[in-house]
Amino acid sequence: MITSNPVVDINVDPLGQARRRRRALLRIGIPLGGVALMIATILLIAFYSYRANRDGALALSNDLLVTLEQRIGIEVSDYLEPAARAVRILRDTLRDGALGDRLPLVEAFSGSLLGENLPVPGLQGRCGGRGRSSEHS
Repeated sequence: MITSNPVVDINVDPLGQARRRRRALLRIGIPLGGVALMIATILLIAFYSYRANRDGALALSNDLLVTLEQRIGIEVSDYLEPAARAVRILRDTLRDGALGDRLPLVEAFSGSLLGENLPVPGLQGRCGGRGRSSEHS
């Protein structure tokens, strides 16, 4: 095998060569570091903006859901109130056997009340009432 000795240039100043390398590193490294710092800053701003917008959208949607749930509860209670009132009236009427043997009349009256106040499609034909949905169609 052939071995060769490395060529060493003795005319070059080692301190000057180190200075040139340092200058080249600074000339290239500082701009690259600045660009990397700017990219990192832009990414952090984008991430913060994404998180802030996401949290705001989640808060708005949660508020909307709570408001809708409250409104649905109010609508359902307003919708069922006439039927509950009729049940209370019937309960007071039927107390102590006030109607006696007129149970078929009470059943027909109850069915009519349910049909008028609760327009449930499966319940309308069985109760004898027309229901709200058939009135408005």
